Amino acid sequence: MKYSLQIVIALSLSLGACKYNAAETLAKVETNYILEAESDACLGTCAVYSLKINEKRNLLFKGERFCAFQGDTVLNISNADYLKLKGQIVMQGFFAMDSVYDNPDMMDAPNYIIKVSDPQNRFETHQVRARVGAPESFRDLKREIGELLVKYGLLPA
Repeated sequence: MKYSLQIVIALSLSLGACKYNAAETLAKVETNYILEAESDACLGTCAVYSLKINEKRNLLFKGERFCAFQGDTVLNISNADYLKLKGQIVMQGFFAMDSVYDNPDMMDAPNYIIKVSDPQNRFETHQVRARVGAPESFRDLKREIGELLVKYGLLPA
């Protein structure tokens, strides 16, 4: 019993350290990241798309419904935009967020998924899926991604 409690405590501390390590590692100037996001359909006019921004600043976008661009495209984003998004990931506390925010009683709330990973595996990949009840910081990060997509002509203004 004593050993199982020690294992649980050690595991809890290591999981917390992983979250801290991810944010701390990403905050370093030399650290690159990969961001993936996906917006699902709703009963209205929610944009349906998926995207991936890789460490080479390539934005791979697949627009499906209610996007300014439908289909697949790849374009290069500026280093300033890549770094601004990186700063938002760190500032909004993305790695400390829960993995799921949902209310199964809500019928018309689209899923929005954000996933951040390290191309060099220095920190664990973290994914957050939200329909309802997400913290303001998640909504701010989602808004930042949306503004970037508008800027590059992929979502309507």
